[in-house]
Amino acid sequence: EAASSTGGTYGQGGDLLYRWGNPMAYDQGNPNTQKLFLQHSTHWIPKGLPGEGDIIVFNNQAGDVVNENYSTVNTLQLPVDQNGFYTYTSGSFAPVDFDWTYKAATPTDFFSNIISGVQRLPNGNTLICEGVGGRFFEVDDQNQTVWEYVNPVTGTGTLNQGETVTGNNVFRCTRYAPDYLGLVGKDLSGNGPIETGNTSLCTLTSVQSISESDIELFPNPASDEFWVNPVDKTQLEIISLNGKTIQKLQLGNGLQKIDIKNISAGVYLVKLTSNNVISQAKLIVSK
Repeated sequence: EAASSTGGTYGQGGDLLYRWGNPMAYDQGNPNTQKLFLQHSTHWIPKGLPGEGDIIVFNNQAGDVVNENYSTVNTLQLPVDQNGFYTYTSGSFAPVDFDWTYKAATPTDFFSNIISGVQRLPNGNTLICEGVGGRFFEVDDQNQTVWEYVNPVTGTGTLNQGETVTGNNVFRCTRYAPDYLGLVGKDLSGNGPIETGNTSLCTLTSVQSISESDIELFPNPASDEFWVNPVDKTQLEIISLNGKTIQKLQLGNGLQKIDIKNISAGVYLVKLTSNNVISQAKLIVSK
């Protein structure tokens, strides 16, 4: 049924049902209508994630259209109907443009002409691997960078902190949640920085101390509620393993009951913040 342009479920045999990014590839459009340039990591956003079913892509040489060296990350909602047919108007496949684009504030600050990858995360943010230069960073839906990390390993070994980073390209990166089945039974505790040299990688400026042992949650595991006994007026946050704040409350002094009837089963972090001091503990919710 794929041997010609007829037959098959959609009556088009082996012909492509949909193509997008460069209408000139099928004798339509012009250089100004090209949207994709040497793209990588093109895939459907998996079911259950924000934007599920849309296409997400690392657009390596997006700046070609204006003769500049920069990349973008884009999402595209496919114009397909319930019968599996795609919108085709004015000589090319819809839509006219992307639904969402990440581009650096100064576009040329973000550029990888080859390799690279992208991943939509459960909290709605997007993980980007800028392959040339080995830079990983996470952005939110407002294009704000949440964190970034530069690969300190090259083809000849590990870099010292402060050295010029070269030869540290990374093909792609993927983020796994701590509850990922492949990590069960694995030691996930940190072992210090990968690179050698000064180990003072981060200075906390607004939080004076962090403790994981001075609060108790009971019962734990919990089903519909748990109790906590803060020593001062406190902000309580319940945070999922993918970093999303599920619940936020302001607590007074003394024993407090926390309602979790609407929270799904799983493992969460309970964080208490009082006078710039953070306390945190793991909470298991069972239903």
